[in-house]
Amino acid sequence: MAQNRLRVGIAGAGWVATNRHAPVLLARDDVEVVSVYDRDLDRAARLREGISKKNNAAVSHHSDLDRFLEEGLDIVHVTSSPWSHQDLTMAALR
Repeated sequence: MAQNRLRVGIAGAGWVATNRHAPVLLARDDVEVVSVYDRDLDRAARLREGISKKNNAAVSHHSDLDRFLEEGLDIVHVTSSPWSHQDLTMAALR
């Protein structure tokens, strides 16, 4: 296992995150998915639960973007609807 794992957050907990991004991230040993954001807190919780089981580690989930971004993330995967990409990306960059 890598010593300095990158802390990753997933912004958007729908199909793309669940079926594309999360499986790839969980297969890597140099990253740790630590937080999930979605406007729908239940959807964020479902993805968090799946990641926690596979990751065997605690993962937080949020419906508040600011709280999500306060997690000390190194990388944010924006997996939400395309029309929200700009707003989420700009918030993460700030």
